[in-house]
Amino acid sequence: VLVEMGFIELIKGAKYQGQPQRSVMQPRSVMHGRALYAYLESEDMSLPPFAKAVKLEKDYVMSQQDIEQLDKDEMDMGVINTFLNQHSWAAKSSISRIYSGRVGRAGRLYCNYQQLPQRRLNLRQNCLIDGEPLIEVDIKASHPRLAVALFHKEKLPRDFYMQVEKLTGVYQSKVKHFCQNAFSCSSREDALSSFRKNEPHGDEIDFNAIEECVLNMYSKLPFYSGWSVLAMNYEGEILKRVMLQGVKGNIAVLPVHDAVAVQRKYKTWAEEAMIRIWREVIGVDACEVG
Repeated sequence: VLVEMGFIELIKGAKYQGQPQRSVMQPRSVMHGRALYAYLESEDMSLPPFAKAVKLEKDYVMSQQDIEQLDKDEMDMGVINTFLNQHSWAAKSSISRIYSGRVGRAGRLYCNYQQLPQRRLNLRQNCLIDGEPLIEVDIKASHPRLAVALFHKEKLPRDFYMQVEKLTGVYQSKVKHFCQNAFSCSSREDALSSFRKNEPHGDEIDFNAIEECVLNMYSKLPFYSGWSVLAMNYEGEILKRVMLQGVKGNIAVLPVHDAVAVQRKYKTWAEEAMIRIWREVIGVDACEVG
C-alpha cells in the first residue's frame, strides 16, 4: 500500500541460495509531507472501553468506589464520543480517560489531536473544528494553582512565575521547570537531577533559590511526593465536565491535558466554563485561564 501511495520505494532482494539478499524499503522524500496530511485527515473512532486503569499497582484491588468511578467515566465518555462523532477535526479519534496505577491517579483525557506538534511545528493551533479556526484555552500554571488552592485555600497570582523570577533572579522558564519537577518527582534528589537536565539547564544554586522562595510563599506545597498524578486527575475531571457542558450546548470541545480546544467563536464560553467547573471541582475560586 505504501509503495502504491508513493511513500516508499521497495528494492527487491536477490534470492541467492547461499546468502540471500534482503529486500529494502526506503522512504521517498515526499513521505514526510504526505504522511502528515494523511494523519491530519485520519479518523480513529475506536470502540469502548473509553475509561480504563493501566499499569495497576501490585496487590491493588478496586474498591466499590473505584468501580463506580470507572462506570461513571465510561458513561460520560460514551456521551462525549457519541456527540463528537458528528463533528470533524484534525487527527480525529475517540477520547479516553486513562488512570495509571489505580483509579484516581493520573486520569487525564487522551486523544490523537493533542499529540500534534505545537512548539517545534506551529501546527496544532492552526487546525480546524468543523472547518472553522480553533483556539486553546488553558489553565494558567495548572499544578501550582491546584496545589495552592488545595493546601492554602488561596489564589495563585497570574504572574506567579514572573514574581519568583524577580525575587530570585532565575528565569521564568527555570521556575516553571522547578515546579514541574518538584510536584512530579518522589524525592528532592530526583527533582534536582531532572532540573539539571531541563532546557535551559539549571544548576543546584538556581534550584535552591527557587525552592526557598516558593516555600517561603507557600509552605504547605506537596513537593517531592509525586503529587502530580493527583493533579492530573483533577485536570481530567475538570476537562471531562467542560466537555459534557459542550455536549449540552452543542459545542465541540477537545481536551489538551490542562486545556480545551474550541472554535474561536466559543472562546468566552470556554473560559467561563473552565473557571466555573474548576471552582466546582476544587472548591476554591482560584482559577485563571488564558
